[in-house]
Amino acid sequence: MLKGVKKFFQYCWKLQKSYILLLLVGEICQVIIVICGIIFPKYIINMLFEEQQIPKTILFIILFLISLLLCNFGQALSRYFAEKSRDQMYCKFSISYAGHILDGDYQNMENPEYMDLKEKALKCMNSYGFAGIIFLSASLVGKVLLVLSTAIVVITLDIWILLLFFCLILINIRINNYIERKNAKLGLEEVLEKRKEEYIYQLGNEVQFGKEIRVYGLCNWALKQYREQFQAVHSFTKRKNSNTCITGIVGSFVLFFQQCIIYGYLVYQVFQERLSIGAFTMYLSAVFTFYMAVTEMFKIIGKLQQPAIYFKSFEEFINYPKREAPKTKECGSALLTRMEYSIRFEHVWFCYPGQEKYTLEDISFEVKPGEHIAIIGDNGAGKSTMVKLLTRLYIPDKGKILLNGRDIWSFSLEEYRKIFAVVLQDFQLFAMTIRENIALAESGAIEESKLKQAAEAVGLMDKINSLNKGFDTPLFKVFDEGGIELSGGEAQKVALARALIKNGKIMVLDEPTAALDPRAEYRMYQDFSKLMDGKTSIFISHRLASCQICDRILVLQHGKIVESGTHKQLLAAGGYYAKLFQIQSSWYQGEVG
Repeated sequence: MLKGVKKFFQYCWKLQKSYILLLLVGEICQVIIVICGIIFPKYIINMLFEEQQIPKTILFIILFLISLLLCNFGQALSRYFAEKSRDQMYCKFSISYAGHILDGDYQNMENPEYMDLKEKALKCMNSYGFAGIIFLSASLVGKVLLVLSTAIVVITLDIWILLLFFCLILINIRINNYIERKNAKLGLEEVLEKRKEEYIYQLGNEVQFGKEIRVYGLCNWALKQYREQFQAVHSFTKRKNSNTCITGIVGSFVLFFQQCIIYGYLVYQVFQERLSIGAFTMYLSAVFTFYMAVTEMFKIIGKLQQPAIYFKSFEEFINYPKREAPKTKECGSALLTRMEYSIRFEHVWFCYPGQEKYTLEDISFEVKPGEHIAIIGDNGAGKSTMVKLLTRLYIPDKGKILLNGRDIWSFSLEEYRKIFAVVLQDFQLFAMTIRENIALAESGAIEESKLKQAAEAVGLMDKINSLNKGFDTPLFKVFDEGGIELSGGEAQKVALARALIKNGKIMVLDEPTAALDPRAEYRMYQDFSKLMDGKTSIFISHRLASCQICDRILVLQHGKIVESGTHKQLLAAGGYYAKLFQIQSSWYQGEVG
């Protein structure tokens, strides 16, 4: 328990010291309020009914009210500023947490183990979090002070009453803690089922799934899936509720037994004239406050044990293995200021996590500075995997990828990716304006003329001119009713314009024209050949139009390079490329003319 709480405490102290201090001030004020409420009534009642000293009674009432006013005011102020401080701390942590996810290895995003760990870490943060753990810890300090204060009062009555109550409370607390631990373990076990439920729920809320669900009549199917998954998650909830019900029943019996004991004992003492009415009131209040304080104290201890369970997952997530670029004296960002770049794959092997068969096997080739190459092959041949490896989304299992003779993992990731302009096969558009989708982070600094040049090069300018807001037209209706949805070909043109705007020294285009008709593809490649003059470029495609503007073609089958050469050389060889070209050329020539 202490390890998890200590770690949370250290994080919080580092982020926002004021939050801890303000919580402690509030707890001290609360303890003073409760103790005043126990002690002052005894003297007020005795002076009023037994001694009948009205002036002295009024004085005590005034002192009592002033004490309550000052403490309540101090508590309110401390809570107000603690809330503000907590929000600031939580904001800092949330940004740090999000940064950790965004900066993590891409391959983790396709790793179920990592995704489950992320959900458990998120549960730790959302269920308790830094603010919650510190709040519980401060509450524990307050309860300890209250237990000590009320124990001193109860001891003056009878120490055996104190010990009996303490034993009864311990029995109740042990049962509560046992149930709390069981519920915490159930919470960890339900993470995967909960993640499945949330995914199925999103099917009906996310626009990208809406078409398939309606076109294929999947409404009942999706509801059935969600119902079954909801029931799977609800089974965990039922078990946790059942456990909680048991603790409630046990607690009720223990409380009833304690009430019988204390009321009987105090009434007996009053009848024996050993206690005044004021003392009866004070001891009764002190005993029940002691009971509640001890109960709450142990409940908090039990709750603080749960973050220790969750914190293990949180710590594993934060420290999840990540390959760092090796630091070498021979290589640095200075190399990335060059204008010409060569790329070389040396005996690269790669297998996706959880799979047995290699996606790429012993891949070796070189792209010379300024050279344009095309990589073609069937679905699943490994073309897109080569892009993921080149852009450092994945790490080769064997072999190396070199940039100008240096291992690509020896460069700073930020500097390395600056030289690439990439159009991914599964590119994404954002619910922002067309301008922001093309220029992305540089949208505020890109000149209009450069935007128009990029849009013109990919054949998007006619569409832009037809829109009332031009480049400032929002995409999708997520945030704006005036948002538009582009066709597949138009969306792909935005992605291509995005790559041109970046002006990377190496262009990597993964199926860049899959959504374009042959005529638009033909025109685009003519324009692209001019724009990429002098740049190193790699085209990956099923369609062979890109091969016409490339210096060399690599043919990939089953994760291996089976052919390499120019367009003419491969046609003359009569291999796989020649057959594929003959199949495509019949309709291609008819469409393009």
